[in-house]
Amino acid sequence: AKVPCKVEKLQSWEAGEDLPTISQMKKLCAAYRRPLSVFYLPEPPRDFQTIRDFRKSNNEAGFSTALTFMIRELQSRQSWARDILLSENSERLPFIGKYAVNDNINAIAADIKSYINIDKCIHSKKPIDSLIEECENIGIFVSRTGNIHAKLGLDRDEVKGFALSDEYAPYIYVNSSDYDNSQKFTLVHELCHLWINSTGVSSGSYAELRSTPEEFDEIEVFCNAITAEILMPTQRMGELVAEIVPLGERISINYIDQLAKVMAVSSLAISIRLLNLGFLKQSEYHVIKKALDIRHEEYIEIERAKKEKMKESEGGPDYYVMQIRRYSRMFSSLVYGYYKSGIISSTTASGLLNIKINNFGNFEKKLFPTI
Repeated sequence: AKVPCKVEKLQSWEAGEDLPTISQMKKLCAAYRRPLSVFYLPEPPRDFQTIRDFRKSNNEAGFSTALTFMIRELQSRQSWARDILLSENSERLPFIGKYAVNDNINAIAADIKSYINIDKCIHSKKPIDSLIEECENIGIFVSRTGNIHAKLGLDRDEVKGFALSDEYAPYIYVNSSDYDNSQKFTLVHELCHLWINSTGVSSGSYAELRSTPEEFDEIEVFCNAITAEILMPTQRMGELVAEIVPLGERISINYIDQLAKVMAVSSLAISIRLLNLGFLKQSEYHVIKKALDIRHEEYIEIERAKKEKMKESEGGPDYYVMQIRRYSRMFSSLVYGYYKSGIISSTTASGLLNIKINNFGNFEKKLFPTI
């Protein structure tokens, strides 16, 4: 339907009995999101292998079209970035694969925080932007988007994030259609994956921090534990509980909200952390979670209404800004810099950035707003 052609014609192409015209080939490239050269290869390329699925073990649906396309897009750009960085004799990033699964959680958490000032970022005016900037300053490309195009979005219930580990061009993807607190958790969680050199799509249930191997992949449980220690350190949590909760009183939702505000995380994440650290009993946690779930549903409805109102009053987001976020500002700057230096052609830059050549001027203004 997208090419367009008859089903029989498409089948004859796939069987090698007939060949499409160049015009039809270009339409196929757009439909399958593949470069033209792929169709001339003697056999299917192995560059885009399905990455590991760290989501719940009962998830047998596989990846949606949108998620598959997102993985392919970032893998292709990662491959290009790796090649160009190697050609420049760039040094490998020392933190990729620095640790292994089941190494000391506190040691890994401390090491990540030695590279990225996470505490400062999450308490800033724009926590996600600050975290992304810090990540890119140490060589990690961060993609943050919620859709492939206007009619094909990435469902936050399917994917909150994934990591593509590499010693020279590591990539992190964060689903921007998710809630702010969840995005912060996702980004830090994906950093943990890079520190143990683990590539894959992460679980969609970050709130469930409890170690339940029967429900989660071992690596996912491990990365969740590190993330919890980074965002809600054991020692700091103990100190805050002593400061906020009067001696002898049980921890109520009111106290949990106060703790969440200080730690800049969600109340649900705090309640689960308190359960894991032994400050809440299982029965107390279930009562609190029910109340938080009700409040969360109300919050979702309010946020949905806000977004609809913003769409009506402001129109759609700026295309160039969205493309920069989609492939990462660092990647966009890298590609555009090589184009301006004459090292790569305008056609190559256009394909990598998904920006038409005659729109490079507008793109540059968004990429370097202070110039």
